[in-house]
Amino acid sequence: MRCCGAVGPASAAFRGPAGGIPQACCARDRDDAAGAGAAGDGLCAHLHTRGCVVPAADRVRAVLRDGAAANGGAALLMFLCALSTALYADALKRERRKRKELQEVKEEKPLRSPILNEKF
Repeated sequence: MRCCGAVGPASAAFRGPAGGIPQACCARDRDDAAGAGAAGDGLCAHLHTRGCVVPAADRVRAVLRDGAAANGGAALLMFLCALSTALYADALKRERRKRKELQEVKEEKPLRSPILNEKF
């Protein structure tokens, strides 16, 4: 996160165990990895000057925002699936009712002509 301490390098809470500044606070140049401030020599040429509270809070906000967006998208997808399932079930019910009505109409029709049904 390129930061040091809670509010900066002067934060007493982020002093190392031997009273020095933690290595995470050292700003290392990529071109000068073997120069002053290299890991293990105990020296630090440059310190990160900003504290870690703001960058950490920004990162947490970003993670929460991304999570909320993913959960919102999943909830929307579930709602649309439930809606389409309900509409499909309703269409099936209407089709079943229509078939039943057509079957009843067929059963009401006489099998023979009305003349043949009369008694002589």
